[in-house]
Formats: sequence, C-alpha cells, structure tokens
Amino acid sequence: MDTFERNEKKYRIDQATMDGLREALSQHMAKDLYSAHGPSRVTSLYLDTPSSLLLRRSLEKPPFKEKTRIRVYGIVPPSGDPFEAVSDTPCYLEIKRKVKGRGYKRRVALTLGEARAFIEQGVDIQRRNESQIIRELAWQREFYGGLEPSLIVSCLREAWSVKGKFSSISADSGKMARTDATRAKNGCVFPERSLECSSGGLREGGDALRVTFDTDLRWAAGTWDFAPFTRNPSLACTLAEPGLCIMEVKAAGAMPLWLVELLDRFEAYPSSFSKAGTAFMNARASRDGCRPAKRSTFRRLAG
Repeated sequence: MDTFERNEKKYRIDQATMDGLREALSQHMAKDLYSAHGPSRVTSLYLDTPSSLLLRRSLEKPPFKEKTRIRVYGIVPPSGDPFEAVSDTPCYLEIKRKVKGRGYKRRVALTLGEARAFIEQGVDIQRRNESQIIRELAWQREFYGGLEPSLIVSCLREAWSVKGKFSSISADSGKMARTDATRAKNGCVFPERSLECSSGGLREGGDALRVTFDTDLRWAAGTWDFAPFTRNPSLACTLAEPGLCIMEVKAAGAMPLWLVELLDRFEAYPSSFSKAGTAFMNARASRDGCRPAKRSTFRRLAG
C-alpha cells in the first residue's frame, strides 16, 4: 500500500523538444528500472458513477477533485502487441485527489479480479479491511452509490529519476527489472516503489523528483477486461495529435533550479491537460466514433 503527496506540473511538448530535454536531463537524471529498455505501457481504467459525476466535476476545475481508477503497468513486448489483462493480472486500485494544485495518490496492490469484486460486490480484499486506504475506497464506493467502468486511458511512459540517487539503466538495474518481472502475470508488473542506490546496494526509497514522458496516448470506453487494449485494438481511439508528448514533473517539494533553467531554455511551459478529462469530452462529443471534441464543448460537458 502506497501514499504519495507531491506537486505535479504538465507540459505539452513536441518530439523535437522531448528529444532535447531527454538529452539534457541525462546529465542529472536516469531512466528508472521500468524504462531501462524503452517506454512501458501504462493503462488506467477510470471508475465513475452512471452519470459520470467524478469526471464532470474534474472538468469544472474545483479546488478539490478526486478520481478512482484501476491502473495496470505492462511491459511492452518486442512485437509491440498489447499486454493481456486477465483476472489475475496485478494492478493498483487508486484514489487520486488534487487539492489546490497539489496531488495526493493513495493506492493498494491487488489483482483485477480482486479489484472488480471489491468495487462491484464489496467483497473483502483478503481480510485487509483494517487498512486506512481500503476503508477510504469502501467509503467512496458507498458515498457515490456504486462505481462502474467509465473510460480507459493508455500511454507509453518513459520515467526518469534523480541520477546517482535512484535507479539507473545499468546492467544490474536491467537484471533487477527482469527479476521483478518474474512476479508478473501476462507481462504486467507491480512497480511498487523506487529503489534508491546506497553503498550496500539498492534500498527502498521515495521519488523526491520524477519526470515522465507520455506518448501514444489512447482512450476507449471502459470495460473490466480491457478489451480495447487486449483483444480488439480497433476500439481504442487516439487521444492526442500525432507527435504530442505530455511531460510531467512530479516533485515532493520545490523544483530544483537546474530543472527550472532547463525548462526555460527549451521554452517548455506548464499547460493544463487531463488525459481522463480529454477522453471524457471526446466520448461525449462522439459516442459512436473517435472524433475529438471541440474545446467549445468544455463548459457544456462540465455543466
């Protein structure tokens, strides 16, 4: 079970800017274990009420907002085929909240079968109801009168952590990633926590600074079996224009000066972009296809 509290800022950048930033970041940071051999796929199933209350509230940009989702981390096979999501696939059941711009994430590691049974039937999660996070999830489920699959959002993610302090892309790190992968089912893993280097080897530690690059953004209607990303890729729609990358900087405290100067050099400026919110607008604007929503529909859909 994990809890995160951090400042999060997103940036819309193109391929050339991403390439330049990655090269410059390599002086201070390194790819984490799960990006050592290329980006890995991150797929999130957003749960909502039948009236899409959580996503509609999020679009209104209130001081406090929250989402509930099931997140699956998959290692992309060499062929590029999507991973298979089945009932025993490892996942995280998460509550993600934002309070006045600061992000809070609470999550518990489960399988898809456990998560579905908990959400749909209130089944006790392996007698772990003593957990505060489980109690919060149960309260949220009851408060909103039940939750159901709403949208699936997926991307290829490359993650970077502080160089010399967090996991690097050494041969040993690659070996560690492969060792972790042996616990996985059908190409999915639990990247449960970062590994911080010390004189005695690797030890567990938190991410004080993390930069992620998300590309190949896609969305689809929500299903428990993740069908648009497992059995029928034609059901998945493009979420952003070709070549767009969503870079996100996640910091426990203030952003270091070297990173501020780096972002200024590449003219990368914060930009609001919600993957789930954009997918929701697209879905409501075109219920039978993948046509993106016009920005003018924002207020109508949020209201």
